[in-house]
Amino acid sequence: MSQSLKVSPLLFNPLYWHIKEAFNDPNIFIILITGGSDAAKTYSLAQYFCFGTFGRSENTIIFRKESTSIVDSVFADFKTIGEKINKAIGINHFKYFVNKVEAGQCRIRFRGLDDSEKVKGLAAYKYVFMNEVSSFELGEYSEIKRRLRGQPGQKIIADWNPIDENHWLKTEVIDKEEWDNMPLTVPCPKGAISQLDPEYSTKQITKDGKILFIKTTYRDNFWCTGHPDGKHGYKDENSLYNFEQMKIKEPVFYNIYGLGNWGKLVTGGEFYKKFKADKNCKVIDYDKDLPLHLSFDFNVNPGMHATVWQIDEKKCWQVGEIITKEPNNTTKGVCDEFIRIYRSHKSGLFIYGDPSGRNRSTRQEQGRNDYTIIMDELKRFHPSLRVAFAHPNVKTRGDFINSIFESVHE
Repeated sequence: MSQSLKVSPLLFNPLYWHIKEAFNDPNIFIILITGGSDAAKTYSLAQYFCFGTFGRSENTIIFRKESTSIVDSVFADFKTIGEKINKAIGINHFKYFVNKVEAGQCRIRFRGLDDSEKVKGLAAYKYVFMNEVSSFELGEYSEIKRRLRGQPGQKIIADWNPIDENHWLKTEVIDKEEWDNMPLTVPCPKGAISQLDPEYSTKQITKDGKILFIKTTYRDNFWCTGHPDGKHGYKDENSLYNFEQMKIKEPVFYNIYGLGNWGKLVTGGEFYKKFKADKNCKVIDYDKDLPLHLSFDFNVNPGMHATVWQIDEKKCWQVGEIITKEPNNTTKGVCDEFIRIYRSHKSGLFIYGDPSGRNRSTRQEQGRNDYTIIMDELKRFHPSLRVAFAHPNVKTRGDFINSIFESVHE
């Protein structure tokens, strides 16, 4: 049997060609692919593992958090694609077992990470694919990175739908790297399209070229939007209708599941139930001629927080937020960050926050508390202290703030 496989380039979405180029780059170690629903992330990766590695002797292991979810998810994509290839070439090149696919000399194993011991023994694999990596723990991701060694060109591939902006994937992986933007097109065969949507898709690589990050959306899926030539792919009218309805009625969900952006999901258990990001938030510029109102929260884990506000007549806007983490998660650390950002402010400063900060604690020396430190550290701004001596009633506060949020919606 010939080890080549000729297929129409019209079978692939633009993402496929970016994946193929990344796999052929020996310097790239980690490929991160995120995006909204119907972006065909996993399917495009499965296409590469079946088509792109056809005839090679390169083993792959695919992890999901729960082994029970494998059969109806990523394994199903591999089986669909493999059976199409089997039909096209006339032999059962792809053979299926309970947790394994054999394709010539290639082995594709599927495992759940229910047992951390399953991370061991990765040296035999060229590729590790962490499907829906957002359900994994940071320690599991780090352990796989540590254990993947022993072959040249090994790669970790991870895909997920973005959910919480505080997820470790963002705070501990994405945000801790320096990124360069990359072109949204790559070389591809005649007739193919590699252009990712320029409005909502992004492609970046770390300064050292080791980690590639791609964000894609349903707009890059020709089996959702239809192929630009009007003849191929599939225009899924129901999916497009659902996205348009989500955009109008549930913009927070559309931002995450439609556009693939990080966000904060509304779960129904929020204290401020009337808050709506699309109604209560907009871009507000700091006004150097208005006083600043700085409110402190003295929790230190995962960081110490302070919010920065300005009041214009009867409108109150949060114009900034300060978060300092270890080792700067101290009252002084927050003050230092405030000074760095607003050092030229001359229009007045008011201090608010948790009344417990008035109490002296073992953190402070005799005669000092959080607010005496704040007033001393920020004395250049001539601050005025507006801190109550006791917490307001929780229910009363909640009802009051919810009423304000609700009034904006009307």
